[in-house]
Amino acid sequence: MERDFELIKKKLLEAPCLQIFDSNKPVILSVDASTYGLGALLQNSQLVAYGSVSLTDTQQRYAQIEKELLAVIFGLEHFNYYTYGRIITVETDHKPLLGLSKKPYDSISPRLQRMLLRLNKYNVNLIYVPGKKLITADTLSRAQLTDKIFNDDNVYETPADMSFSYS
Repeated sequence: MERDFELIKKKLLEAPCLQIFDSNKPVILSVDASTYGLGALLQNSQLVAYGSVSLTDTQQRYAQIEKELLAVIFGLEHFNYYTYGRIITVETDHKPLLGLSKKPYDSISPRLQRMLLRLNKYNVNLIYVPGKKLITADTLSRAQLTDKIFNDDNVYETPADMSFSYS
């Protein structure tokens, strides 16, 4: 047991768990939705940030494609400081999401239309990745959170790489 603890400690010291965001590297956002929550993680070459949120009772009754699109929006808006104005590759395990943006707006539901309008302010390249390769996003989406619910409001946070000095 002591040997295992030392091995874990060594691994944690070898490389940072989270890296500082590098605006010169490509940005990848991995997202997933489950029955009760959404998960997203932001990466350059390594993990930069992650987030998850519980769905409201109403959102839990959304169709799966609506939940998956909501996960994309959650990830983009949650990490808005890093995603706005950049080309973002979004990884999803939900293939039907890829064809959604090619459909005429009048052939999709009003809820999906509103979600797509929110997505339009971002430069997004959606790609399909099999679910077995999106383990972290899947795990984040399944985490049961009871104190925070995603209510489609914008999230305002101070990014970790911003610093303030007081004199």
